[in-house]
Amino acid sequence: MSISLGRFLDEEISPERKAFNETARRIAATAKRVEASLKAGDLEGAESGLAKMADFREPFTQSREKLTALINSFDLLRYLEETFHAELVEACQKEGIHLEGRFPSYEVFPFTVRMQADQKVVLVNDKKIRSLRPMVLAKAIKKEKDLLDKAPFNADKFLQALVDCYDMFVARLSVTKGVKPDEVTIFLKEVYKTMTPLQQQGRDYPERLFAFDLHRLLRADKTEHNGRVLELGSVSPRHRGKAIRVVDAMGTERLYGTIQFRRKQ
Repeated sequence: MSISLGRFLDEEISPERKAFNETARRIAATAKRVEASLKAGDLEGAESGLAKMADFREPFTQSREKLTALINSFDLLRYLEETFHAELVEACQKEGIHLEGRFPSYEVFPFTVRMQADQKVVLVNDKKIRSLRPMVLAKAIKKEKDLLDKAPFNADKFLQALVDCYDMFVARLSVTKGVKPDEVTIFLKEVYKTMTPLQQQGRDYPERLFAFDLHRLLRADKTEHNGRVLELGSVSPRHRGKAIRVVDAMGTERLYGTIQFRRKQ
């Protein structure tokens, strides 16, 4: 098992980090004194400070090169493959986040978390996070999840859109096959495709956000429309590819594959 990134950064190279920061601090302090001397018209003080800056060249270069070499010596790929997953899962659990998947691709309903090891970045809902520390990533994931949960959502408008798509399918089948409205069950993905007929619309409103809106609709307990009740159903193993993963009102993940609006008894 490889060493933790946190332990490497905070313990293994701590002395070198402190030495580098101390040198950088002294350089910054001297530069500040030079600027203060120039503002005050103290030419002697400015010249003295600038001469002092030259003394930092060699120790700063040595400190920078040593710290760079240590960072480059860390076997990042081995860490990501052996240790990163367990640390990320643990960090997400502490934040109350349910994480699914394995390195390098994860999912936190309704968005993805993807590692781009070659660029040393993580994409959280397609947003670049320039940190590989699991705890920092877990907080970024929670922030993104909270933003989505708090985003405005009109349950009535979304329910109306589902009804409109459903009724369009029903009308078509009634003409072609003579079926009765209350007997019609439609694949949920067909409804999504109807709501996003153009490729650009699919990019702007991906299936996972459609699933999230279904989740918010169920959570809002908005399932009745003009005397008809929304029913989401499962599919047989043969049609599993047509199912959409949705978190229901109770927070349980379910695979819904069909949709129906049945007349209320």
